Amino acid sequence: MNPLTYQPVSTPRGKGIAITTTVLAVLCAGINVLAAASVVLMHLFLELLDAVQNWDSLKPDAEQQHSTSAWFVAAAAVLIVAAVALIVGAVQLMLCKTSGQVIVVVSAVISAVALIATPLAWATAMTLSIAPLIVAGFALLPGIRRWCRGTG
Repeated sequence: MNPLTYQPVSTPRGKGIAITTTVLAVLCAGINVLAAASVVLMHLFLELLDAVQNWDSLKPDAEQQHSTSAWFVAAAAVLIVAAVALIVGAVQLMLCKTSGQVIVVVSAVISAVALIATPLAWATAMTLSIAPLIVAGFALLPGIRRWCRGTG
């Protein structure tokens, strides 16, 4: 009688860190969207404040207004693009593609720089920029590389 031998079922190495990185990337995308919304709301508030202060003349300084508006629009646009890239990278990472790892790392670094450069309060921007840097660090771990290559 031949005894039955069972092979142990093992999960692919790197799956846990890949899932963790994916979840954190999506959360960072949410942080980016919230930061972009707060930048836009801050811009609208400053425009309203400027309109109230210049109520008599109704001729705001056009040069200052355009430079400030461009800064707010650029910051919000970079945050939104980084959020979309983080989500795309997270999906690619779950599909075991190396491009997902690259997209997550690059978009997380861009996200951290954009959060630091936003016109939010300094302490808030520094605190928020830590999360994308953690995601970039997770995406660079060897387990992610094994997960994307299908080895392990």
